[in-house]
Amino acid sequence: MALLGLQKVMLVDVDGDIAAQCERVLKRCGVVELTKARNLMSAGVRIGSGEAVDFLIVDVDIKELGGESVSSLLLGGGSSVASSIPVLFVAQVKTRADVAELQEAGCYHFLMKPLNDNLLEAKIREIVERSFDTLKEQEVVSSVKAAIDAKNYPEAEKILRPILRKYPAFPKFQVLLAEIVFCRGDLKTAAIILEKIIKSDAKLAPALELQERILSQKRAEKEMKLAQAAATEKERLVQELTTAREFAIYYSLGGQFEQAEAAFNNLLKRAEGAGLFHVLRLDTVEMFVRWKKFEKAKVLISELQADAPSQFAQQISTLFEQLVREESLCEEEKSRKGYAYKEMAKATDFPLPQGTSNEDFDPNTEERILKYIMFEGKL
Repeated sequence: MALLGLQKVMLVDVDGDIAAQCERVLKRCGVVELTKARNLMSAGVRIGSGEAVDFLIVDVDIKELGGESVSSLLLGGGSSVASSIPVLFVAQVKTRADVAELQEAGCYHFLMKPLNDNLLEAKIREIVERSFDTLKEQEVVSSVKAAIDAKNYPEAEKILRPILRKYPAFPKFQVLLAEIVFCRGDLKTAAIILEKIIKSDAKLAPALELQERILSQKRAEKEMKLAQAAATEKERLVQELTTAREFAIYYSLGGQFEQAEAAFNNLLKRAEGAGLFHVLRLDTVEMFVRWKKFEKAKVLISELQADAPSQFAQQISTLFEQLVREESLCEEEKSRKGYAYKEMAKATDFPLPQGTSNEDFDPNTEERILKYIMFEGKL
């Protein structure tokens, strides 16, 4: 029976005793077919031409590598497929520098000459199993991601949990777990998982991307909470100001103009954030018109015409017309009263200054004439 589906193994630049030893161990493992290639370039060409190979054993001379990576030599043969085939390297290693050079060239799985049959078999099994796990990993990642995309988070976790038990610290699977937790809305737990991953691998792109998504979500949630709090506060303020406005209008309609003015002034200081500022300014103009404080009303009308939004244009225009009409009526009334009291002053011999006109009469003059009539007994 073939070892984990291992059908065909290619020996690359392996000769003599080492070739015989590899053949012996591989047959014991149940490998169906052995083939040989002169070098990595030749192996790349053959695999690129369509030859199916499950495993490579390469006898590598460190001095001949010259700093070039094994994958580039395989790709130089024209096969991108070859670079994904599991490889065991055998080499004459004498120093730590030799080990470093092998690893720099991409020879991560290697055995030092001379070889031991049991160690060779164990190493082949380890590499094949790890290669199988890599394929399994890709399948798991795809299945979990598909479940996440479908928002089937229980299914995603069900697929992932057995793999996590086998590889509890494997970064990619931990990132997937963090993503499931994040999608379920538990940002705090997702952040804790990611923090541990990033501590062990600060450059792991999926972890960093998910961390940014979590931070972005946290920022969005914070902004939403602030916006909701602001909206609630604005609603409370609007209700409070609306009630206070009703009292101010009540004072104005009842002729309690000093209280009305004080109330409107207090409201205007607080109203801008509640969207009632211009409404209250219009109310204040109306109050001044009732109070016959036409000059103050004109100042406020001018300010409204200059800076109020266009939606208030019609109300401002109507108020201005009302102001002009009320001021005209007031002047007419004043003139009529002035004439009447001037005539009354003449009839009672009330001493008026020389050249007094109808418009010069005011409530004080009126009061003085009435007192004069009362005490002097005229008319």
